[in-house]
Amino acid sequence: MIALAIVAFLGHRQISVSAKVLGVALMTEAGVLLILGISVLFRGGPEGFDFSAFTPSAIFAGGGTGAMFAIVFGAFIGFESTAIYAEEAREPEKTVPRAIYLAVGFLGVFYTFMAWIVFTAYGKSHIVEAATQDPVGLVFTAIEQYVGHPAMVVTEVLLVTSAFASALAFHNTAIRYLHALGRERLLPEATAKVHPVHRSPYRANIVQTVFALLILGAFVLAGAKDAYLRVFLPVVSGGVLAIIVLQTACSASILMYFNVRHKDHGLSRWSTLVAPLMSFLGLLVASYLVAKNFALLSGQTGWINIALLLSLPALVLVGVARTYWLRSHDPEQYARLTQTNVYQVEEAAELPSTTRS
Repeated sequence: MIALAIVAFLGHRQISVSAKVLGVALMTEAGVLLILGISVLFRGGPEGFDFSAFTPSAIFAGGGTGAMFAIVFGAFIGFESTAIYAEEAREPEKTVPRAIYLAVGFLGVFYTFMAWIVFTAYGKSHIVEAATQDPVGLVFTAIEQYVGHPAMVVTEVLLVTSAFASALAFHNTAIRYLHALGRERLLPEATAKVHPVHRSPYRANIVQTVFALLILGAFVLAGAKDAYLRVFLPVVSGGVLAIIVLQTACSASILMYFNVRHKDHGLSRWSTLVAPLMSFLGLLVASYLVAKNFALLSGQTGWINIALLLSLPALVLVGVARTYWLRSHDPEQYARLTQTNVYQVEEAAELPSTTRS
C-alpha cells in the first residue's frame, strides 16, 4: 500500500519525475551486475571462460526450449510502451524510435552478457546443478562469492526497488492508455483530463490507483499470502500473452496496409515488407509458445489458466462487438478512431508547446 501511494504520487507529477526514479533504479541495478561481471572477468571462473553456451546446439537443446523462449518474450514486454509517451516528448518522431532501439539493444546485449557471466561464475559442469538446487539465489550466491556479502545485501535491496520500478512503469503505461481511451470517448471523457500544472493524465491516474487498490484489497481479503505467485503472476500473465498477440496483429496490419491498400506510400521495402514480415512470423511463433507454456508465466494450474486464457478471446469479442456498434450507431466517432489528431482535443491547449507536433 505504501508503494501504491508513492506510485500514485509520481503518476500525478510530470513524466520526467517518474523517468528519473526509473533511471536511477535501472542504472543502480545494472551497476551492481556490472561489478559482478568485471569481477568474474578478472578472476575467471572455476573452469575458465567457456563460450559453448552460445552454440545453437546448446541453445536449442532439451525439451524446455519452447518454455525458455516463452519466458524470454515475456521478459521483453514493455519496450513498445515508449510510443505511449510520444505526446510528452520533444521531437517524438526521432526520440521514440531511438528509445526503442536503445532499450532493446541494451537489454539484449547486457543481459546476454550477464547470463554468460553467471554461467562462467559456476562453470559448465556445475551451473545446471546450482540453478536446480537454488534458482532464486543463483545470482545472489555468485555476487557474494565474487564481490562480497555487502554487495549481495545491496542486490537484495535492489531487487525490491526493481519490483517497485516495474510497478511504476506499468502504472504510467496504464494511465496513458486510460487517457487515450477517454480522449477517443471509449471511456468517460473525464479520464482524458490533463493536469494544468504537471501536464499529466491525473484523472486517469486516480482511476488506475483506485482500481489497483480494489484489486489488492480483494486479494488481501481472499487471504492470498504470496504477493508474487498468487497476485502478480496470474494478473500479469494474461496481459503478456495479449500484448504479444496484439504485436502480431500489428505486424500483419502493417503488411496489409502498405502492400495491399496503399502501395504508393514511397517508403522502403524494408520498413513496409521485410521487417514487419519477420516480426509477424517471429511473434506468431512466440504467441504459440507463450500459450502452450502459459502455466510457467501464470504460476497456476488447472481451471485458473483456462479461465485466464479464455478471457482474452472474450475481451476481443467485446471489443469487436463495440466497434460494430459504434460504426452503426455513431459513425462519426467511429471515423475519428483512426483519424483523430491527438492535439485537436481541447486538452491540447494545456500541454506545453514543446510537446505539440
